[in-house]
Amino acid sequence: MAFVYDAAGDFDIRVNADTVIWQRIEPGHWDEQCRELIAEHVRQTQSRWADQILRNWERERGRFWQVVPKEMLSRLEYPVSRGAAAAKTA
Repeated sequence: MAFVYDAAGDFDIRVNADTVIWQRIEPGHWDEQCRELIAEHVRQTQSRWADQILRNWERERGRFWQVVPKEMLSRLEYPVSRGAAAAKTA
């Protein structure tokens, strides 16, 4: 799985739809995971740019894509979306 920051807004036309699914990060588990990865990056590198992303998370979240190889979808402990969670429990 990857979290891709897409400032240009063109990731969705560059991704290979044959091998992965991609979506904007929904609030919840994966949102927290992405923020924690960025926070760890800030701690390790003192990146001011990453720190700005965290400070403006409500706006910046919408620039991230969550990318998951299709073969991994059934192996994730947490579903990638609320819709997938409903389907998993049905």
